[in-house]
Amino acid sequence: MSTTTSPDLVHKVLARTRDDWGIYQNRGVRIPGLARLYIPDLLVMPLDAPREENGVVLAEHTLLAVEITSPDNADYDRRTKLTAYARGQVPVYLLIDGHAAEGARCIVYSDPAKGEYRNTTIKPFGERVDLPRPIDLELDTSRFG
Repeated sequence: MSTTTSPDLVHKVLARTRDDWGIYQNRGVRIPGLARLYIPDLLVMPLDAPREENGVVLAEHTLLAVEITSPDNADYDRRTKLTAYARGQVPVYLLIDGHAAEGARCIVYSDPAKGEYRNTTIKPFGERVDLPRPIDLELDTSRFG
């Protein structure tokens, strides 16, 4: 079963959390040592984090990257971006995967070290998802789909 979730829905929830965070859609993230630029569906970073001239952010200033799969990009989000964000030390990566063979689900990756995430939590759509520090938020996924 394929489902879709809007970045706007997640953005609204995150926007209620902290006044000193910026939440951006489609902002570029540069990961040291990787040639390409990565553009998450949503990016959370401190408002005062430095940016490059074109608005691109270094991964070290990113608090959360969110990807929402589509049929065309699901494998890229599940593999390539997972590896890139872990390598860039992005503290939390939320993959909202409405196209997983196992069923629509959210996967939270956290605690990056040595190019991998050490913690992974999987919850089906409809269940609450805990986003660990530095986000420290419970996300209600009942409206995902």
